[in-house]
Amino acid sequence: MKLAPLVSTGVSLILLGLLLFGLSFIPKPENDGTTRRMPTAETLAKIFYAPAEVFQNLRQYPRWLVALLIGAIVSSLYTAAFNYRLTPEAITNYTVDKIAESGFVPADRIEEVRRQTLEAATNPAARIGTAISTIFPRYITATRCEICSTTASPCEIKR
Repeated sequence: MKLAPLVSTGVSLILLGLLLFGLSFIPKPENDGTTRRMPTAETLAKIFYAPAEVFQNLRQYPRWLVALLIGAIVSSLYTAAFNYRLTPEAITNYTVDKIAESGFVPADRIEEVRRQTLEAATNPAARIGTAISTIFPRYITATRCEICSTTASPCEIKR
């Protein structure tokens, strides 16, 4: 068993832990006392018909765990269904054929790349590792939005 997928997953989990630790030092926004914390079920329902109210409440009471978990579960279910429907072999063959057409990999190494890619696509540990590793960027995005909405100075992306 190769450790490369597990190493990237481990690195992602370590970075996630460090991020959570760092975010614990950011002070929460002051509550004006007039708004109550909206329950999670109400937040999930109102996001469709009263999004302004939900986001104003999230500004006072920032929390993203449920949204992150829902996104992770839906993404994992979609990926599992996609792999089940198309099979890892078909996905690998199509991907490697496109890589071969583009010329990124020398023609003499295509079969080796195809074998390695298929091995990684059918390895359960690698698939779980990929699922965990894709959650980390979503969490970064959610926490960046939380920081931007709760700090006094707005976060701007400099281009």
